[in-house]
Amino acid sequence: MFTKKKESISENEKSTSNGMVMNFVKNACKILFAGVCAGIIISVLLCFYSLTPIHIENEKGNTDYIWEPNSYWVTMSEGIAWGKYDANGFNNVEVIDNPDIIIVGSSHMEAKNVKQNESTGFRLNEMLDGKYTVYNMGISGHHINKTCQYLSASLERFETAPRIVIVEANTVEMSREGVEEILNCSVEFTPSHSRGLLAFLQKIPFLRVMNHQIEDGLLDMFMQKEEYVAEDNDEGDDNAVEVSEKPQEFVEKEPYEILFGYLSSLEKKYNTQIVIFYHPVGELEKDGTISFENSEHLSYFSSEAINNEIDFIDMTADFETMYYEKHKVPHGFVTGKAAFGHLNAYGHEAIAEALYNKIIQMEDSSICK
Repeated sequence: MFTKKKESISENEKSTSNGMVMNFVKNACKILFAGVCAGIIISVLLCFYSLTPIHIENEKGNTDYIWEPNSYWVTMSEGIAWGKYDANGFNNVEVIDNPDIIIVGSSHMEAKNVKQNESTGFRLNEMLDGKYTVYNMGISGHHINKTCQYLSASLERFETAPRIVIVEANTVEMSREGVEEILNCSVEFTPSHSRGLLAFLQKIPFLRVMNHQIEDGLLDMFMQKEEYVAEDNDEGDDNAVEVSEKPQEFVEKEPYEILFGYLSSLEKKYNTQIVIFYHPVGELEKDGTISFENSEHLSYFSSEAINNEIDFIDMTADFETMYYEKHKVPHGFVTGKAAFGHLNAYGHEAIAEALYNKIIQMEDSSICK
């Protein structure tokens, strides 16, 4: 009798235990299902807010990577724009097989923050009106050191080297180490994860956006008590350049001499003309004025360009005129902060006009014949 009672209690305990396990499994499945559904809904919504395809390795070797050919992108977080990459994985309306002019640079030239018909490349093509063709190969994360490293490969990519190479620079600060990396082709490489699980996960908009938010310091916002300032990620969606306050430091002239000597040798080798334009980010002052940094780096950069007969355009004066006469700033959007971040449509237009004027001035030279 006593044994039967113990067996009955044991069976009841097993039944209760099994019931708890089943309830746990059911609840876990409900939570998982709800999470998957939420992820799908958020991903669908993000397709209309922030859609970025995965990037793949550039087989042509003139950039670290290209975007998936003929893929779509949407940007609403900084600017309001959308478009489609061309068959080469660059942000152009169409591919130009043998362009007269190429543009290389960072995310500012990739121009995902403005409409495709508002980018520097598109506007310059319009202004030239068939006289010369312009092809944009700007890619996120490709600052001036990286684009200079790849200049030779960019020129050799085409059957005939372009007559003009336009190089975007959002900084003119050069160091000995940086120039050595350019010459040794050892500028930090951005790898592509276009195969396997990582590639699949990158195609899920929710996970991709969360990953970028974490890389940009999302967790730090909750973990640090002091005031937090987000830093821009210079890969993928990257990418504005902040005006940093640094103590005055000694500036070496030699790196500039070496860099421009190298660029001059490329001009002679490929019978091309390099045009570098610098677009500084301004700072709005409390009194309503705007200020731009005028450093010794800029002075060395400009003088060495002149010494080596490389065309250099400093957009500082144009941007000041834009602000004081047209009351507009070249960087920033209504979705963010004025005079901060990527080039906006006004900035692209001003740069395109400056480049057009420079090209017209060069028309009588052998470069443009």
